[in-house]
Amino acid sequence: EVVVTAFGVGQKKESLVGAVTQVRPAELKVPSSSLSTSFAGRLSGVIAVQRSGEPGADGASFWIRGKSTFSGATGALIILDGVEISSTELNSLDAEAIESFSILKDASATAIYGVKGANGVVLITTRKGERGRPRLSYSGNFALQQSTQLPSYLNSADYATLYNEALENDSRVSGSTYQPKFTDKDIELYRNGFDPILHPNTNWIDDFLRKFSTRTQHNINLSGGTERVKYFISGSYFDQTGIYKHTKIDSDHDVNPRNTRYNFRTNFDFQITRDFSATVQMAAQIGRVITPGSGNSGIWQAISFANPLSSPGLVDNKIVRIQDGLGSVNPWQTLLSNGYQKDNRNNINTTLRLNYDLSSLLTKGLSVHGSIAYDSYYYSRKKYSKTFPYYLARRDAEDPDYIYLI
Repeated sequence: EVVVTAFGVGQKKESLVGAVTQVRPAELKVPSSSLSTSFAGRLSGVIAVQRSGEPGADGASFWIRGKSTFSGATGALIILDGVEISSTELNSLDAEAIESFSILKDASATAIYGVKGANGVVLITTRKGERGRPRLSYSGNFALQQSTQLPSYLNSADYATLYNEALENDSRVSGSTYQPKFTDKDIELYRNGFDPILHPNTNWIDDFLRKFSTRTQHNINLSGGTERVKYFISGSYFDQTGIYKHTKIDSDHDVNPRNTRYNFRTNFDFQITRDFSATVQMAAQIGRVITPGSGNSGIWQAISFANPLSSPGLVDNKIVRIQDGLGSVNPWQTLLSNGYQKDNRNNINTTLRLNYDLSSLLTKGLSVHGSIAYDSYYYSRKKYSKTFPYYLARRDAEDPDYIYLI
């Protein structure tokens, strides 16, 4: 078995004295939005933590044999085709374009990379073309994502009953007169659902969340070559949607999270003379991430704090609050009125490597090479917001069956 080492060349695994672990590219080709979650759990000595399932922020933080530095960067050094990249760029890589994936875990990582390799090194090489006729390949997958576990909350009737019980217990301690907040008629209306606006029984989890969100990925590769020129061309598309319902109030205003990414890569190898060769690599990642303006943690907090009888939620796309209702938190106001932010990330990488084989001039196996890399990164954030007013639900005094939304 051949393993790519710190020198960027392959050696037989049994001849190595350093701790090197290799992940087969096929193991990375799983339905995942980021590369860091693809190899998490597949490597001994690698600790990975995924803190969120939010589209665009669900990459895992990972450490090789723990943290080896007291300050500064504590993550591993990531090298792609001989050039250092960030963890953000790592998560944007397309697994279909990877040829080898190795992790250096011990002190041998510092032999080449010095202090930067103190926390371990991740070495990645991308695929190259092979001599032969053009070969075209396609791969795609479609996934449904679901929440693993969701909390279960009281319904309105039980909530009102326990609220009255709490008031009664308070009155016994304080010596005041017990005055229930909810009458028996109120509790019955909460239970039978005959008055859904003024006596709602809102299940915020069901109202807010879809059963599933979607994730789509497509990749197409073209490779081939001759004795003089070999090529590998790859393009991919990735799209991941959010799990919230009813987020598109207007045609141009949708606060649901979303992660969309395009990847392009071209690797060319030129054999200019018998001893002189060149490699030109160009890659681009174009990504767009949409996030609710208040952040997903604020939305989840609002869902957790809201009681089932404070509001009927959305009525005819209006955020409704009940007059003299219990509680002031309405998750729909948190979700919609804070708008959303759109992050655009574009990254372009170009590498030129020249290699000259000195075997015929000096000694067999000796070569010299030089390389230059250009990395251009663009990031922008735009924020969009609209104000969604509250509508107060009030019963008509003359016609009890009619409810105003003011």
